[in-house]
Amino acid sequence: DDRYGKLWQFFFSFLKLYILIDRQIKTNIISSKEQHALITAMKICFIMAFNVNFYQMKVSEAVLSRKSIRAFLEQSISNSLIRDLLIRASRSPSGGNLQPWRICVINEQSMQDFLDFQSRWKGKETPSYDIYPPNLKEPYRTSRYQLGEQMYELLGISRDDKDARINQVLKNFNFFGAPAALFCFVDKEMGPPQWSDLGMFLQTFMLLAQEQGIDTCAQEAWSLKSESIYEFFNIDK
Repeated sequence: DDRYGKLWQFFFSFLKLYILIDRQIKTNIISSKEQHALITAMKICFIMAFNVNFYQMKVSEAVLSRKSIRAFLEQSISNSLIRDLLIRASRSPSGGNLQPWRICVINEQSMQDFLDFQSRWKGKETPSYDIYPPNLKEPYRTSRYQLGEQMYELLGISRDDKDARINQVLKNFNFFGAPAALFCFVDKEMGPPQWSDLGMFLQTFMLLAQEQGIDTCAQEAWSLKSESIYEFFNIDK
């Protein structure tokens, strides 16, 4: 594990500095009081490095801390880390081990290419599916409504400010500024059991990302732009 290598490097650097300070005190370059203060500071740094490198988030902590983030930092994520998270997420339950998902990742240049492609798209869009059932009944309708109102309240957007609400919705199609994204495809031959497999896969991925200190946002909005997405990824419908 790379964490152990880094910790050993830190330990040897700590030891070398300790020896150097010890030599300086013997030659009266620094006082014993100054030596004590330096060594105490080094010990604190060593303990902090140990905790940072060896603390492992618990599953329960990842579950409680995961939430849908709608404003991301301009901080890149390596393709290798995304690949590792996807590989580990593939350990999710899958009936018959079908693993019916196909994942397409956009990151770095491909993210910009995708956004540019979207801005130039002039074709029609056909939604892949209904995000919510038609005529959503209670208590689901109220739950959805209350969530929307709470979100806009947190953003400081009033109910009457239609333009601000629309602009907030449109941020979906910029991934809320996230540096990377992944699209999930399921063969249309598959049914509800395979969709549930995909849900477990995505939840596992998001929890693994949370463990790495990476926030996520699961989006349904892109299902409204299926035609341009199929075209960009060259997906056979």
